[in-house]
Amino acid sequence: MKVPIEQESMKKAVNQSFQEMGVRPGDAVLIHTGFRAFGFPGTAQQRAAQALGLWQAIQHFLTPHGSLLVPALSHEYVGYYNPVFHELATRSCVGYLAELFRTECSEKRSLCPTHSVCGWGSHLDYYLGSHQQDHSPAGPSSPYSLLRDPKEGQRSWIIFLGCSPRSNTSMHGVEELLEPDYLFDGTMDCLVIDRNDGVIHTNIKLHGFRAMEQRYDRLLTILPPKYVRTARLFMADCYALPVQQVWNYGYKALERDPWFFVQPRG
Repeated sequence: MKVPIEQESMKKAVNQSFQEMGVRPGDAVLIHTGFRAFGFPGTAQQRAAQALGLWQAIQHFLTPHGSLLVPALSHEYVGYYNPVFHELATRSCVGYLAELFRTECSEKRSLCPTHSVCGWGSHLDYYLGSHQQDHSPAGPSSPYSLLRDPKEGQRSWIIFLGCSPRSNTSMHGVEELLEPDYLFDGTMDCLVIDRNDGVIHTNIKLHGFRAMEQRYDRLLTILPPKYVRTARLFMADCYALPVQQVWNYGYKALERDPWFFVQPRG
């Protein structure tokens, strides 16, 4: 039986993997995760402790000068049937590690009914504080867009830990610049409630995709190899992509072919 990973070993592994991917302490990172890929051993309780330890090790590596951002999408829980979003109470629908970060580590959550982002560290007001100004999930005031212009001294990355770059919420921001015909499907009037129970009445466009399957992993075929950084973290494959290059190359690909990042389901 494998022994659960202790915290010092977790820190060493995170340090090594992040350094291999070119990430530095103090950087701004948007992290997508897949829990099962890590293969944490032990009981359910021990695996939960290791999952929390993973986030704590990432925080330790980045330091409080860094910005750790994690998508906390809630489109499965907020919609026409339930047009209410609460910063603290609304669950995320993007996996165990993201929900654990939201409940145990997050200091602030952006106020978007369907595509919010949680954060820890520095500059959270900058990255997360204006999302409610947009009327689409990944508009110019969203964290996904603002990471293109990180705060002074930071470099910004989209990181995939144990999951494929096929799920890349930032690419919605690229799509919103060009609005391919599959992207939007109606609008929704919604109540947004912040952690102090302040209420915002808003209207937001909804992503539709109309039976399209997202294929943002195709970025790996058009990004120059120097912009695709890889590493292993325990049993998980990891990728780090520089935010500005994701937007630059993604935009050019969509200009050439509006359906480059989607394919019909089935």
